[in-house]
Amino acid sequence: MSKFFFYWLPRILAILLILFISVFALDVLEEHASPAQIATDLFMHLIPSLVLLIVLIAAWRWEWIGALVFAGAGAFYLYSVWIKHSIAPQQTFEQHVGISLLIAGPALLVAFLFLVGWFSRHKLRGA
Repeated sequence: MSKFFFYWLPRILAILLILFISVFALDVLEEHASPAQIATDLFMHLIPSLVLLIVLIAAWRWEWIGALVFAGAGAFYLYSVWIKHSIAPQQTFEQHVGISLLIAGPALLVAFLFLVGWFSRHKLRGA
């Protein structure tokens, strides 16, 4: 049960996280923008999703890659929120952190689950 759980759960959560992040790209749809401008903006907004999708494909085989990159993505996002707070202090730090945990939290959870899956696979191979 745990082998199945730690194999599929990080992959499913990563797919859901990528889809969730991709939804934010829809903010480029404006009435007055040209189709070329919308396509360019949409592609630019989907770059993080595409990067995470490539990482997920690699992590499907090598869990340590998923653990490393998803942890880095979550940490980078939290760091960028900290920088934004110093630039735009109209919101409280708690508001910034609370909002950022919607993205960084699942990314860090996926990283942890990939790490557990990687360790458990090596433990099973060593036995």
